[in-house]
This record gives sequence, C-alpha cells and structure tokens, in this order.
Amino acid sequence: MMLTFHRHSDLLSSLGVIALNEPQSPIKQLVQEINELERQLNELKRNVPMHSASVSQLVRIEELEEELTAKKAKLASLRT
Repeated sequence: MMLTFHRHSDLLSSLGVIALNEPQSPIKQLVQEINELERQLNELKRNVPMHSASVSQLVRIEELEEELTAKKAKLASLRT
C-alpha cells in the first residue's frame, strides 16, 4: 500500500511532527508558554539562594509569577 500526501504538512503530521509554520491553536500555544514560564521560574528559584537574592532577581521571579498567573487564567477562560 502506497500513501500519497498532498501537502508537506500532511506528511509531517502523519509522522507526528508539527511543522514550524503550521498555526497552533490558542490553547496549545498557551500551554507551551505556561510550560516555558514554569521552567524559567523553577530554574531561577533553584539558582537563586532566597536568603541572599538580589532585588532584581526577586523582581524577575515576581514578574514571571505574575505572567504565569495571567496565562493560566487566560487558559482557564478558553477552556470554559
């Protein structure tokens, strides 16, 4: 049996690959952004000793936490 693909993206999706130029759903995009923010936040918290963190490091942690909270709220509103 021979498979015929009409578009390059058909072939990629059949292989489980997402093409970079393929549009993503807003939910998938938000989930990826949330995962990246959580990764950045965890890495920053792991590498910054809280008893001797600089003001700029604490501000960055707060910014990431606020952005993460906002994106999670947006995701929740899209899912309802």
